[in-house]
Amino acid sequence: MRNKILIYSTSDRGHHLEYIHHLHEAAVKDIQREYIFAVPLGIKEKGKMLHWTDASHVGFRYLLDEECISGNGWKANFSRVKMIKRLCMEFHPTDFFLITLMAMMPFLAILNIGNIKFSGIVYNIYLYDWKQMSMLTKIKNIFIYGLLTKLAKFKRIFILNDSTAVAVLNKVWHSSKFVYLPDPIAIPNMGNNYQKPDQLPEKGQKTIFLHAGGMDDRKGTLEIFEMMSNLTAEQKEKTCFVFAGSIAEHIRTKFFEEYERLKQECNIVLYYGFCDYDLLISLCWYSSYLLLPYKNTSMSSGIIAYGANCGTPVIVPNRGLLGKLVKRFKLGICLNGEFNDTFLCQLDSLCANNLKTVSGYIRKHTISDFTDTIIDSI
Repeated sequence: MRNKILIYSTSDRGHHLEYIHHLHEAAVKDIQREYIFAVPLGIKEKGKMLHWTDASHVGFRYLLDEECISGNGWKANFSRVKMIKRLCMEFHPTDFFLITLMAMMPFLAILNIGNIKFSGIVYNIYLYDWKQMSMLTKIKNIFIYGLLTKLAKFKRIFILNDSTAVAVLNKVWHSSKFVYLPDPIAIPNMGNNYQKPDQLPEKGQKTIFLHAGGMDDRKGTLEIFEMMSNLTAEQKEKTCFVFAGSIAEHIRTKFFEEYERLKQECNIVLYYGFCDYDLLISLCWYSSYLLLPYKNTSMSSGIIAYGANCGTPVIVPNRGLLGKLVKRFKLGICLNGEFNDTFLCQLDSLCANNLKTVSGYIRKHTISDFTDTIIDSI
């Protein structure tokens, strides 16, 4: 009897959809094992822009809305683990792979469901925030990582886009479970064959700053409006700020209040809702900079891959994993100090320079690098 791998995600947004598709296409080629993808029903609609190869050993178990438990905190994590138990009893997998591992902890550790081995991806690297953490948060991280490294049920812990953290974690925890996972670039490099999206100024007319992807508080979305309020009349005239993607519910009301307030005096373009690859690529190509004033910099961002692919520089805070990646691969500009203050000080210089980046990031972050690392390890 061949092994059965269950791949689980409660989200169909952003990188979740990309990762699921990458792993599906890799699973099709692995005829030695059976694969079940337990994913949100919404993927059937959002995934229409992608090609999904049929294979008899790869199937789907679509999750209804009530089965896709959202939210943070241990209560939501506990509910997700109950869903995992149901899936295990339904399919009896030998291995269980989680697109977001920490969203199940610590309760996954106490799930008693046979000899199933669990693996998953970790995005937020606690090492970068250790000095600023409260004692309670430190204890929580020590507790969770202790469970991950000491319990045999946890097979592999994939650390996204941070090879240094993998080496440190394996040394600190006397483990070999931590594995480096490159964040893949899924977008084709089309040279100059991009169509200018509607509403966008012609390239060269204005300096275009793009803030794209799922927008929420931790990505500094609302702070961009605050910064725009402090632009001079001349700066407002020569810049255009583009927002593209879904907006988290907890900031949606405030976002539209600020958008309505500023759209008469600033050049603002909004593409609200799910953006397909073609639109995102075109927006990145026609933008002057990708604006990423993230508050949480201890994890990577898929948007930097779009910038690397199009040669469009990103602007990020000079800290955490995000700042380290931008500096290491020469992907753009890292701002010191308070992001908005430094950005405003450098804005005229940014507008005067027409920067393009050439980076080795693309070569080291292929889809096959991503899928081979996972498929070969679980």
